[in-house]
Amino acid sequence: MVPYPQNGVGGLLPPSYASLFSRNEKRQGSQNPSLATPPLKRVSSVSTTEGRRVFLDAFRAIAAYGVTAAHYWAFQKNQGGEFWAAFFVELFFPLSGFVLAPQVLRVSADFRNLPVFYFRRWFRTLPPYWMALSLAAILTGTWFSWGFWMYASFLQDVGHWKPSIAFYPIAWSLAVEEWFYLLFPIWMWACARIRFRPIPAALTFCAGIQAARLWAVATANVDAIRTLTWLRLDAIAMGFILWHLRNYRPGRILGGILLLIFGLSVGVLATTYQLESLSGWQKWAFIEAAMTCSVLILGAFIRWEPLRTPAWFSCVCEWGGRVSYPLYLFHLFFLPKAEKTIPNFWLYLVGLTVFCAAFHIIVETPILRRRPSYAPQK
Repeated sequence: MVPYPQNGVGGLLPPSYASLFSRNEKRQGSQNPSLATPPLKRVSSVSTTEGRRVFLDAFRAIAAYGVTAAHYWAFQKNQGGEFWAAFFVELFFPLSGFVLAPQVLRVSADFRNLPVFYFRRWFRTLPPYWMALSLAAILTGTWFSWGFWMYASFLQDVGHWKPSIAFYPIAWSLAVEEWFYLLFPIWMWACARIRFRPIPAALTFCAGIQAARLWAVATANVDAIRTLTWLRLDAIAMGFILWHLRNYRPGRILGGILLLIFGLSVGVLATTYQLESLSGWQKWAFIEAAMTCSVLILGAFIRWEPLRTPAWFSCVCEWGGRVSYPLYLFHLFFLPKAEKTIPNFWLYLVGLTVFCAAFHIIVETPILRRRPSYAPQK
């Protein structure tokens, strides 16, 4: 593939993407044509399996299995395990923003699509989450406690108040996702009403979150900046921005700059390996470096999509993507109390995978079939 001509914004973006920054395009009828949303199921020449995108499924599976593997070793008081678990969780955020971008644009073009967006996300995320949360509450004796309701409504990490018992700690990232689903489409719709283009609108959203995070660190006002819901929404919005640039191929100079940024981010991550003992500024550095690496790695996976893949590879990636959500939700229940050994590790992964595959078929699939659909575009 050859780079686009260097006549976009600042010489870095092709003309088709430069228009995203323009606020003066002519309107046709009652809709701005540049806000026209793509079909929900995008037809692509890339490797797909039943409409699924193989390399995105591979990325999703790597994130899920990375978290489950890292937590296995982290529960042996292994600092490295906790670090890797935190890093692999970061991979989920830009991926969510990327895959949901077409639906968010539907909402920004027509506010009547907002309830459909909400219900599609809630059908996908809430029933499995509430099942896993209820199981955790029963096992820890916190069923119907105040903390249970905070977790159930994703309020456990929105402020200084916390549940007295953190019985389901992995829910912090799910709270970030759910609040993003709730707020970001409304933000984009409001920006569309004042003819604020998608990329600048998303960048403004990210800048606001970045400013809040810096303020929290500078004033030492927040201890857990890595897991506080309001301070992490920009990680998903970066995936939304990446979706708009998905067809752009950087030239050698920009590619070299991105590679340098990736290397610097990896270097920063290496200095934050002892995650639990970091200062506020070190946690901030971890967040920025992990977010940068996640976006760039996802961008690399997107660029690999034109590669033709064997059928077995596509099937493995597809199922890895399908079971990724229950893997994340239920893996804590499968962590063995026995000594952490390599054979026990593989038994843990196999047992967890079998359970999650059955859960997807028996529980998730019937629910997903009942999700509402968007009205056909005119």
